[in-house]
Amino acid sequence: MTEITAATIEWPNLDEPIAVTNVDILTALAETDPSENHGAKHWYVSYGGHDYPLKYIVGRAIAHATGTERRQGHTRRCTNLVEELGFTATRIDD
Repeated sequence: MTEITAATIEWPNLDEPIAVTNVDILTALAETDPSENHGAKHWYVSYGGHDYPLKYIVGRAIAHATGTERRQGHTRRCTNLVEELGFTATRIDD
C-alpha cells in the first residue's frame, strides 16, 4: 500500500496554508476526464499515461481536503505541491 503524504500550499487571500494529501490528488485525477483541459494552457499533471490540467486538479484536491474548491492558484505553487506529493508536473506547449 502507498503511504499517505501531505503537503501545504499558500493560497491568495487566506491566512493559513491549505493541507493537501496525495490521496486528495489521486481522487481529483480519478474524477477528471483527461481529454478535457478545463482551460489549461501549458501545465498538466502527468499520471497513468495521461495529462490532467494542473490548476484544475489542485483545485479539486483542495475541495476534497477542505470542502471548498479554490481556483486561480499560482502555477509555481501548484507545481511545487503536486511534485512534493510525488506527482509530475509537465509543461506542454502547443
